[in-house]
Amino acid sequence: VSNDAPATFPVGITEVTHTVTTEDSTQLSCVQQITVEDNEAPVITCPEDASIEIPWDEIEGEVSIDAATATDNCEVLSIENDHNAGGADASGTYQVGTTQVTFTASDASGNTGSCEITVTVEQEEEPEPDQFTVSGQIISWFDVAVENVEVEVSGDEPGLYFSDSSGEYEFEVTEGSSISIFPMKDNDLLNGVSVTDAVLIQQHILGITLLTNPYQLIAADLDNNGIISTFDLVVMINAIVGNITEFPNNSSWRNIKADFDFPNPQDPFSVSWPETEVLSNISEDKHTDWVAIKIGDVNGDALGNLRMLPDNYVLEAMERRGNDGLSEMVVRAANSEELQGYQIEFSYDASALTFQGVEMAGSHLGNLSADNFHHDEREGVIRAAWVDAFQPELPTGSELFRFLFSKADERAKIMDHIELVQEGSKWRGYALNASQPGMNVELIWIDPAGLNRGFVLHQNRPNPFRGNTIIPFELPRDMEVELTILDGTGRVIRTEEIDGRAGLNHHTVDLEGSPTGLLYYQINTVEWSGMKKMLLVD
Repeated sequence: VSNDAPATFPVGITEVTHTVTTEDSTQLSCVQQITVEDNEAPVITCPEDASIEIPWDEIEGEVSIDAATATDNCEVLSIENDHNAGGADASGTYQVGTTQVTFTASDASGNTGSCEITVTVEQEEEPEPDQFTVSGQIISWFDVAVENVEVEVSGDEPGLYFSDSSGEYEFEVTEGSSISIFPMKDNDLLNGVSVTDAVLIQQHILGITLLTNPYQLIAADLDNNGIISTFDLVVMINAIVGNITEFPNNSSWRNIKADFDFPNPQDPFSVSWPETEVLSNISEDKHTDWVAIKIGDVNGDALGNLRMLPDNYVLEAMERRGNDGLSEMVVRAANSEELQGYQIEFSYDASALTFQGVEMAGSHLGNLSADNFHHDEREGVIRAAWVDAFQPELPTGSELFRFLFSKADERAKIMDHIELVQEGSKWRGYALNASQPGMNVELIWIDPAGLNRGFVLHQNRPNPFRGNTIIPFELPRDMEVELTILDGTGRVIRTEEIDGRAGLNHHTVDLEGSPTGLLYYQINTVEWSGMKKMLLVD
């Protein structure tokens, strides 16, 4: 008996033939099928978990991983991984984070074995970004620092900052940021705005004296339409007296980059001015300066003080009874003198007087209208402002305007319940002409119809004084007057002869070099004499 069975059987079906041979050599055979099945999975061994650290600004990294290995009772056909086509080697590029990698070993019978590893890719800690300083200074075109300007920042790092007393601002931004800077100030409407500016604008419009500085021209364009016109004058007067509280289509201040050169300084309106600074991808400290323009301030005295001259512009007032039963306060020029503009404020007792309006029919002023006045009933204030560069000289007694009042007590006098305010609620009152840009305004009451009270000696002004002082006095008619100055002991220091005129007179006395201290001044006429005290100081 024999068979052809192999020493080992392969997986699958193997036919084995068994043969029997008899003594007479007769052979008989049969076939046996032997089936071998492989049900045992390969044994796979994974490499150890892997981890790496990559720079903070990268999102993937190269990871080196040992190869997986496997054994099988038969034969390992292949080892694969589910991350790449590297088979037993899963080395390669991995994204930031944790990745599970599965290795699978297969044999010829389709049996598989698997294992997993974890691959971790971590970013280094992001370094603190560099900070850079953005700074600048905001000054007026008259070289005055502008405080409390809002510096509005938009973009990657929005914020709001303010200029300090030196006009400087400063803030920090992160490297790579992109921002826009917009300085803005929209308050102090009347800061630096006065009838002096109105006169300058009027002279420019009429071609008398042209404004040539681009910042002056921008300041003169109150309504922001690119044209300097009489409407800008109307806007200014209405703002000064308080009829409006903002400029039409304009802010109170404008800020232009200081390094901007106007192609044509005489026509700044032909181009757009840079009022915003754009900074992109900042990689270093930045500095931007600005020129602040106070709209309406043509002479550049915003944030400063008006320089007042020692001379006064004198107004005289009288009370009259109107045909309609109202009491009239007639305001007139006390002296024959040039007048190009004024801004004045009156305060009255609202419990004694009720303001009924302004009468302008008899005025000697050109271009006078209701826009030149503002009445604040709650505060008991009347403001008046007017300009006219071509106003002829006003003769003594020329009427400017009339205030109309009704009285709580008809026996009361207007003069006892109203006063001219030097430092008003919005500005200092003053008058000006071509040779005197800032004169204090004084109000003197006289009797109706220009009929004065006879002989009147008024207090000198200013008092106390240095050097010069003015002595006002009233005469019923033209006459010779003797002025005598005496010291505190009664010793005569000076005597002057004056050609007095009917009405209010103003005589200037120069006492430079005279002994200081208490002095007396005396007016003598054939019919009358009056004396008052004054004080001369160092």
